Amino acid sequence: EMNFLTKFPIMILTLLLLVNCSYEKINSPGQKKFFIQEINITGDTRSAFIIKKRVMRDSNQDSSNKIMMKVDLEENLSIVEKNIQNKVTKYKLSLLAKVLIDDLNSFNKFERNYNANSVYEVNERYSTTVENAKEAKKTAIESIANQILDDLKINYN
Repeated sequence: EMNFLTKFPIMILTLLLLVNCSYEKINSPGQKKFFIQEINITGDTRSAFIIKKRVMRDSNQDSSNKIMMKVDLEENLSIVEKNIQNKVTKYKLSLLAKVLIDDLNSFNKFERNYNANSVYEVNERYSTTVENAKEAKKTAIESIANQILDDLKINYN
């Protein structure tokens, strides 16, 4: 069993670490440190619209960090699983975003690829399968948008 002399320094150290922690939410209004002057997205128009809307929400017109973005979206559907009758039971939706960020202040260019995969099940009812596919696509699009935003927030902080 630990005695008081052993516990006391550990408690003090723990307290100091907790008090000195400068936690700040990554998407607070003061964190919008970039302005997307122009964004061009090629690929599926609906996916492009959603990603553009999500990314532009964090763009701050007052920021001195002005950037241009080009996003090339590629969608791929592959079979994951088949049953005994050789009917497809699961699909995998893969979304790849090739992003080129052009920093208009430093004239630096950053290129990065973002990937998101989502598996969905084939249902006996076609309408349910279509809903599953929509939900999988929505999940993949959200993931891509979040990955892009996370990188922007890290680079412009």
